[in-house]
Amino acid sequence: MFLSTTLLYPLELALLCVGIGLLVDGLSGRFLPLALLPATGLAGLIAVTQLCTYAYPLAPATPYVAAAVAVTGFLAGRVRARAILDAARARPWLLLLPVGAYAIALAPVLASGRATFSSYMALADSAVHLAGADYLLHHGQHYAHLDLRNSYGQVIDNYYNSNYPSGADTAFGASAMLIGLPLIWAFQPFNAFVLASACGAAWLLARASGLARAPAAVAALTAVLGALVYAYELFGSIKEVTALGMILALGALVVMRGRWLGSSGRGVIPFALIVAAGISALGAAFGV
Repeated sequence: MFLSTTLLYPLELALLCVGIGLLVDGLSGRFLPLALLPATGLAGLIAVTQLCTYAYPLAPATPYVAAAVAVTGFLAGRVRARAILDAARARPWLLLLPVGAYAIALAPVLASGRATFSSYMALADSAVHLAGADYLLHHGQHYAHLDLRNSYGQVIDNYYNSNYPSGADTAFGASAMLIGLPLIWAFQPFNAFVLASACGAAWLLARASGLARAPAAVAALTAVLGALVYAYELFGSIKEVTALGMILALGALVVMRGRWLGSSGRGVIPFALIVAAGISALGAAFGV
């Protein structure tokens, strides 16, 4: 279980996000840099899983729909996918930043040597996210049959039937269930992966400010693993750590606006998708 949740699961998440990112890149005119593909793909994963759970009869099939979309992205962008693989083989140091961020974010779990949490979970919301991810992936956004005489039914009704942001929960639930992992042990690795996926956008912003590659990598780690962010990750604040990656990705797109703003209409797809994913993950406050 330890190896499945800390090693196999992030690899699966990376494949899902890169595959969906390649599809979004192709649909928008192929202008996204490699560093933005994971965050863009995560936004796409949120979008796919949200749509499936709103069409609630499809909810149990959500993990397989997400996998199919990622496979489609790899097939449609197979030329670029091969280029990415060749670059990773020739320059493995390119992976040091996201892998290092993941290892630092998940350090308490990795050091324990067993599937566990990173903290004592002082924030009770983590239990809500676990219950919500399980419910949404089995029943979708459909609440008429809830038994409100028990605390479980009341929690689901009070949160998710009251427009509580569920984008991060559906992405988490679908990705973990795709390979049969218990949500409770996949929860902390998911949060760590989300921070790792934000490194690319942070690195692009640091490079745009004039930093060389090595200082830019340090700046990116500082951005995604600052003390406050790390505390949120330890507590399992899945909404906030997901929103951070979306905010950084939007910033990177603004900096590189010359590639897509004013071009064909499809150039706005990544920006619009990331805004939608951020609102799905955090709520209307993200739009502000």
